[in-house]
Amino acid sequence: MHATLRRAVVVGAIGLICTAFPTSANGKGTIFVDDDHQQCKQAQFTSIQAAVLAAPSGGHIHVCPGLYPETVTVDRPLRIEGAGPAPAQRTGDPLTEAVVQTPDRGFHVLASDSEVTGFTVFGDASMTIGIDVSPFGTGNTVRRNFVRGHVIGVELSVGGPDRRPSLIADNRIEDSSFGIAIDDNLGPAPDVTPAELTIRHNTLSNDATGILLQRMRGVQVKGNTLTDFSQGIDVRQSTEISVLQNDLETGGFSATGISLRNDTFDTVFGNEVRGRFNGPAVAGIHLDGSQNDLVANNRIRRMRGDGVLLSTTSHNVVLLNRSDENGNDGIQLQDSPENQLLLNAMHDNAVFDAADDNRDDNVWEHNRCDTDSPPGTICTRGH
Repeated sequence: MHATLRRAVVVGAIGLICTAFPTSANGKGTIFVDDDHQQCKQAQFTSIQAAVLAAPSGGHIHVCPGLYPETVTVDRPLRIEGAGPAPAQRTGDPLTEAVVQTPDRGFHVLASDSEVTGFTVFGDASMTIGIDVSPFGTGNTVRRNFVRGHVIGVELSVGGPDRRPSLIADNRIEDSSFGIAIDDNLGPAPDVTPAELTIRHNTLSNDATGILLQRMRGVQVKGNTLTDFSQGIDVRQSTEISVLQNDLETGGFSATGISLRNDTFDTVFGNEVRGRFNGPAVAGIHLDGSQNDLVANNRIRRMRGDGVLLSTTSHNVVLLNRSDENGNDGIQLQDSPENQLLLNAMHDNAVFDAADDNRDDNVWEHNRCDTDSPPGTICTRGH
């Protein structure tokens, strides 16, 4: 009864808003869309795409609850806002949510300075993208959406020289091969302007890869929550990436929490990475072929593999991390010279708390641990 009453109140309130603020499609005010004219009886359109085609540049479109089986192509700067509760409370109910469901893209943003916010976007997991932001635009925002069941939940490509700040924030993304996938067609070269992209406070679950960054420069990944993945945050061939204060809990086979592959000058700081010990994992944090990265103040525990793994890397700093109760080593270096490992704490790891096959070529100082390899060369005993 309470749920029914609450739904009736929400629907009634939406209808009141639409009645109280009628507008036309001539560019003045907000354009309203309602698939069946039940929640917003004076809505001008039943299709989101039709409203986009009628809207002026810089316009605002409000989409009332309903089911919209269409791909929405955004070819001009617009703010498109869907009705419904916060992403965590969404269920896909078209009586209370604006639901876009299609076997193709949900949204395809070709313009700059656009925002897609407040939608439920469902796919069928066969070659689909929930929200696709193309390299032709910049300064776009994707926020407060519930995106489920796609090959890629949210994709943003960077390609042009004009790079105003973009934002992917407060989304809930589930059951995708890639939750968020970002790629720069120009690559991370020093003469390329940083992407100025922020990915923050998203909740991603049951995605094969939670967040993928390729060939990027100048991206901040902060405060996201990821669960049940094979690759949590996967950064490849990028530079100046900041991975900050994210919470990750692995659940997939051979899972890795945060991986930096052939990267330079990245920062991994203040993250919590947990494994489910009955769910195999490669490493909490893995640097593979990367250089000049900082890994600091992270907490890693109960990974099936290593807490922190450096393989074929050099000139990195691993500082003030805690790595406990992992199924292999707390911190392990494989074929990785000229690194600095300072003030870390590693305890109760199954094989070694610290292991380094190039011990003479690395600096280990003031690390608190109990077991090391080579024996007696790394650990300062005590917690």
